[in-house]
Amino acid sequence: MSYTDTETRARVHPVTRLRDRLRAHPATSLGYRIIVATVATVIILAGVAMLVLPGPGIATILLGLAVLGAEFPWARRLLVRILDLLRKARDRAVAWWRVRRGMRDQGASADRAIEG
Repeated sequence: MSYTDTETRARVHPVTRLRDRLRAHPATSLGYRIIVATVATVIILAGVAMLVLPGPGIATILLGLAVLGAEFPWARRLLVRILDLLRKARDRAVAWWRVRRGMRDQGASADRAIEG
């Protein structure tokens, strides 16, 4: 992709310009993809290790998928699916907590009514 227009060039992030230049040539494109895959794999493996060792394992795995998703569409789709599942789980947990807290509050007010 060519960024000859000065105004367009100013709006495009420098990392995007670099990535586009690397993708323009087959030799650098393959090398770039190999480097991204290697870095992402190391991050994901560190996250898997952190599942049993101290550290933010799940967050590190998601970070590795995000790095991988910057270059590979299948990784981006997988990351989106995982994040959707996490959002749904969070929503269910919040709903459960609100119901539980509401039941506890109702029980406390019933006890006060009996005493009073």
